[in-house]
Amino acid sequence: MMERRWSERKPVHLGVALFYSGLGLVRCSIRDISLDGVFLDTGLVALPRHAPIELVIELPERDQIRQYNVPALVLRSNRHGAGAMFRQLDRDAFYALQCLVRHTDGGVAAVAPTGAVG
Repeated sequence: MMERRWSERKPVHLGVALFYSGLGLVRCSIRDISLDGVFLDTGLVALPRHAPIELVIELPERDQIRQYNVPALVLRSNRHGAGAMFRQLDRDAFYALQCLVRHTDGGVAAVAPTGAVG
């Protein structure tokens, strides 16, 4: 199968909150990430293909934790989780994801999400 990503996937373990209108807010984790999207470990939660979701990703920035609301679209879903493509990233979220992807070397200390989508 041919890869359709524009950027390299990096393995990570990063806790996130996922909002899907059919479920509400669900905690899950990112297993790998690229500038194009993520693969999410959703546990027992099954997300339908083409479902619009929003990820709440909290990343360290200087001396604080900053929250980014990242819209995405589920492209595939299986018993291991869901692959989603980022949509309409604002400049700050894109820059933060770019820094995360660039500085990830196989794992990121989990930052548990504390906020809500909003």
